[in-house]
Amino acid sequence: MRKHILLIFLYLIFLVVGCANNEEHAHEMAHKHNFNGSAEVPEALAIKAVENPKYPIGSKAISKANHMGGMMDGVEVTIVAAYKTTAYETSSVMSDGTEMEKHRWIVHEEFVNPGNKPIATGTEIKTVADHMEGMKDSIQTIDSSVETTVYIVDFVTSDGHEVKNHKWVAEEELEPIT
Repeated sequence: MRKHILLIFLYLIFLVVGCANNEEHAHEMAHKHNFNGSAEVPEALAIKAVENPKYPIGSKAISKANHMGGMMDGVEVTIVAAYKTTAYETSSVMSDGTEMEKHRWIVHEEFVNPGNKPIATGTEIKTVADHMEGMKDSIQTIDSSVETTVYIVDFVTSDGHEVKNHKWVAEEELEPIT
């Protein structure tokens, strides 16, 4: 009986430590984001600016994005720009050796020679995106994609950091303020 209790206790310790490490990793990755990004976009994307987006430039919305370790979920954002494109969820090893899984989003025009059609899932491709420390010139593996309107937004994270020109939030990750 004691062995069973000991085994259960050890299992619970490993479970708690594993969850803490995942949460710590998400928080660490969140802080690799560039909190004061540029609103500049690649030329090929600039021509895809949306004239009348669902969330107009200067308006406010609520983010439901689970980006940056959850620091964007439920926060009010101000719309800076909107573009119609393909957005990709990717995984990679950053130039500093940090593994990044299921990163949202890198847009089509931020890849090197992406072609005109959406990039297939599983493709490995170089990016020029620099939303995060170590991202530029890294090789990304495409996990999934979505044709959508993406937004550049300003906001204050749930833990108080002011973020300017965050790239990107998909239209599906925003809700109107009620």
